[in-house]
Amino acid sequence: SHLPDLTVITPVFHESDKTKPVFFVASRGHHADIGGLTPGSMPPNSTSLFEEGAQFLSFKIVEQGQFKEKGTNKII
Repeated sequence: SHLPDLTVITPVFHESDKTKPVFFVASRGHHADIGGLTPGSMPPNSTSLFEEGAQFLSFKIVEQGQFKEKGTNKII
């Protein structure tokens, strides 16, 4: 994959047990530009991954059913 591909993984719970996920669903979206040196975020002359666009470590955007708006805004 490459930087413009962002992946979201969502746990799915059974109604009888909300404490342990039954399985996970993954969704992937492609962004045309993620802030690199050139439009399209894939500069042919980049010398490091950081020149290709924004870097995101894994983080939760929802916890205990609540959107973590403050933390998400801080990261992006």
